Amino acid sequence: MSDNRNRDPRARDGETFTRAGFLRATAVLGTGIIATTAGIGCGSGGGTGTSATSAVAGRPRVGGTFRVGVSGTGSSETADANVFVNRSDAVRMNNIYAQLVDGWSPRLGVHYDLAEEITPNPDGTVWTIRLVEGAEFHNGKTVSADDVIFTLRRIIGKKTLVASHIAYVDPNRLRKLDDRTVRLTLKTPTGLLREGLMEIGTGIVPVGYDPRHPVGAGPFKLTSFAKGQRTVLTRFENFHGDGPYFDEVVIIDFDDDAARVNAMVSREVDAIEQVPAAQVRVLQGTQGVKLVRSNTGSPMLFTMRTDSAPFQDVRVRQAMRLIADRPQLIAQSLAGYGSIGNDVMASHYDPDYASDLPQRHQDLAQAKSLLASAGQSDLRVELATAPIAAGYVQAAQVLAQQAKAAGVTVSVRTLDNQSFNAGYLRWAFAPDTYSVHPYLTDAQLFLVPGGVVNPTHWDDKEFRSILANASKETDSAKRSDMTKQLQRIEYERGGNLVWGFPDIFDAVASNVQGFVPDPYGLGFDGYDFKRGWFA
Repeated sequence: MSDNRNRDPRARDGETFTRAGFLRATAVLGTGIIATTAGIGCGSGGGTGTSATSAVAGRPRVGGTFRVGVSGTGSSETADANVFVNRSDAVRMNNIYAQLVDGWSPRLGVHYDLAEEITPNPDGTVWTIRLVEGAEFHNGKTVSADDVIFTLRRIIGKKTLVASHIAYVDPNRLRKLDDRTVRLTLKTPTGLLREGLMEIGTGIVPVGYDPRHPVGAGPFKLTSFAKGQRTVLTRFENFHGDGPYFDEVVIIDFDDDAARVNAMVSREVDAIEQVPAAQVRVLQGTQGVKLVRSNTGSPMLFTMRTDSAPFQDVRVRQAMRLIADRPQLIAQSLAGYGSIGNDVMASHYDPDYASDLPQRHQDLAQAKSLLASAGQSDLRVELATAPIAAGYVQAAQVLAQQAKAAGVTVSVRTLDNQSFNAGYLRWAFAPDTYSVHPYLTDAQLFLVPGGVVNPTHWDDKEFRSILANASKETDSAKRSDMTKQLQRIEYERGGNLVWGFPDIFDAVASNVQGFVPDPYGLGFDGYDFKRGWFA
């Protein structure tokens, strides 16, 4: 994830793409653990506000002001439902607005929100959306089919990041069947409409929506918003789902990680998101603070440009993958907080993950043999890197040391984020990282020409052909088989060296309950504050 204050060349119409993209809001329980710290303290937030119900052991109570520290990005921030620039925008969106689909149930099963059902016809050319009954916007208006049509047309018309996820929707062929039902006729068939509708930035807004005065159907209403400083949200009494329990949420922006961690230690806030690995031990030893550790499925990788020397030769790409000692990269770059990758962008949480692919391990002898056959026994290559996410500068240095043992010289060029972003898509060898998507979504966005971005410049004819068929397949079993075929092709000849999946840590006061590990890389269970409460 890049420094969000820096403009990324992938930006469209004022929208900045981050490395991880924040392309997903999720609300699921992963395989991570909750790590409690020593000591139990009483947070100041728990004493604010009034309690509408009595605390019951193990059950939520209503009341209190929840103060959360996030990485702020100044004047670029927005509260628009369908445009987001950075992490703090994602925090606002996931709490002010409700989506048709708000994420995945365990193991990436679709979890509906405003939608009651979303179903395709047999060939995936026509889809029908049925809304839940009685959901309200913050202004008291009932969420209707007209609002869904208005929102989808707004998203597509703005040509923002999220529009690329539903590009197959024809805005001129949206039809209201009744107040709760919309029919979508697509430009091209797909089996992935639900996945596109769960992306951050698909919040449903009322007809006539004015982003200067945001109105959503989420668990909290916007009370005030000062860019780069703080956002105040108030509990929406008529929310259609479970919760929320906090009377008020105050989102406080911090310019740097140290300030955010210090605010948690001093209890100026009740929680902070994504604690830097180097600060985990500090907070583990802080009385009144506990950590929520999430074993994420967000891939960390190095991209190799497949359209130019030396990486246009698949043998060189295979050799670099065999040079990587993944456990050592995890240990030295992420302080051991992570799990190893296997050179495909698929998350191990994906039910279509190709688990039968052999785990790739360091094999220097085989790497040398491949390089010799490619005429690259004295390979020299530059690796451009930057602190786009925790551990990436260190990972580049570790990989360079590992490469020496295979006779490969990797010259590490360390840049600041702004300079790195300016050269993005031009580097021959560079880091990247992404949020978690179902594999087919990632493949469409990042692994073929014409996607949102293709850092490896990979163009594999067989891969494209299978992907085209898989993307429009509505039979889940057939689609799963094709998805695994695609992963094998990427594993054998793709341009990504996927070395790990980082763990992330969120810190919360000991008296804050309800948050569980988030396997998809956002934290706070998808920044879903309606789940939290003060014990």
